[in-house]
Amino acid sequence: MINNKIFAEIENLKKDIQKYNYWYYKKNSSLISDYEFDMMMEKLKKLEEEYPEFLTPDSPTQIVGGGFI
Repeated sequence: MINNKIFAEIENLKKDIQKYNYWYYKKNSSLISDYEFDMMMEKLKKLEEEYPEFLTPDSPTQIVGGGFI
C-alpha cells in the first residue's frame, strides 16, 4: 500500500517538474519560484534514493537542463 502511495507521489512530482521545465525552457516563463522548483526536485531526489525501484531514466533528476524535451 505505501509503495503505491510513494509511486503516485513520485509520478506526480515528475509530471509537475516536467511541466515547469517546459514552461521555463520553451515558453520562457516561470510558473513557480526557483525555490519552489528546487524543493520539488529535492523531494523527488530523496524519494528516488529511498525507493530506487521507482527511479526511471526519464526522471527529471536524470536529465540535464532543457534536454528533457
